[in-house]
Amino acid sequence: MHKAAFCVMAQGVCGLSIASLFVDLDLQGINKSSNPAVTLDTGKEVYSLAWHPEGKRIAFLNEGGQIRISQNHDLARPAIDLFRGELTSTRTIALSSDGRAVAVGSNECEVLVWETSSNRLRLSLIGHEGTVLAVAFSPNGKLLASAGLDDLIKIWDARQGRELITFRGHELPINDIAFSANGNILVSASHDKTVRIWLIEERRQFAKLTGHDGSVLAVSISADSKTVLSGSKDRTIKVWDISTGRVLRTIEGHRSPPNCIACSPNGKLAAAGSEDGVVRLWEIQSGKQVAALKHDGRVNSVAFSKDGVFLASGSTSGTIKIWEMQKVVNSRR
Repeated sequence: MHKAAFCVMAQGVCGLSIASLFVDLDLQGINKSSNPAVTLDTGKEVYSLAWHPEGKRIAFLNEGGQIRISQNHDLARPAIDLFRGELTSTRTIALSSDGRAVAVGSNECEVLVWETSSNRLRLSLIGHEGTVLAVAFSPNGKLLASAGLDDLIKIWDARQGRELITFRGHELPINDIAFSANGNILVSASHDKTVRIWLIEERRQFAKLTGHDGSVLAVSISADSKTVLSGSKDRTIKVWDISTGRVLRTIEGHRSPPNCIACSPNGKLAAAGSEDGVVRLWEIQSGKQVAALKHDGRVNSVAFSKDGVFLASGSTSGTIKIWEMQKVVNSRR
């Protein structure tokens, strides 16, 4: 495996805090090789990751002591350290579509938003009554959604920090949320075994999707905003029609629960990472498995690059793998 070098500096703090880093990727190495993956070793469990919109850098959140962002695509230069020692056990990160802001959910009932071009903590959003388990920016970057242990979803003005909407309806903690491409729809996944669809402009629940036999751990919306995919403790992925709330198909094949899921930008594939250390690629239309990609440790997060050329996955082993999709698909033919 090709390895990309980078530096994560440790700083002792009381308890767990957060470490995030924009990693500059040498993607030419993977393009020249027959191997479909680059491996990055962060040294700590990777909780969550996101691609920078330019497609050559990754932000990730892991168990460590600081937020760290590389500058100007050059890891050799001094990095910007965004650090807050008071935070403990944060597990979720979101990056705005322009790459200028990063949001982190905290078990201190806060959502924190930093500017990525400086070390300025821009917003501290207070309103939740429990750990924030999921955060997501709307595609235009104007809204920020958060959800967590208090069973609530909050919609914030991402620039001014004002709370705009509180959605109630879930009966147990919310594990994941996702915006549609146009930003008008939000979907949520909960321990109450439901997926719910929310209309932002109308400020109401549109549909309650039932059918899973276990907690729903992850959700993603297709690029055309016509389908929702959900992964559950029952080890299935369900594909839902977003307009009717009907189940279009149930995908089976995961040997352990899929706890993260992402749709490819072209809407054809879904990637789901599970506790057995495998990322499985599925054709959304047919439910057919395209590939099973081995990762070390439970896979906590998956994300496609904006152009769909690469897939990133992060796990409990502390590694991030970057998969070149064309080589992955071709190797399975």
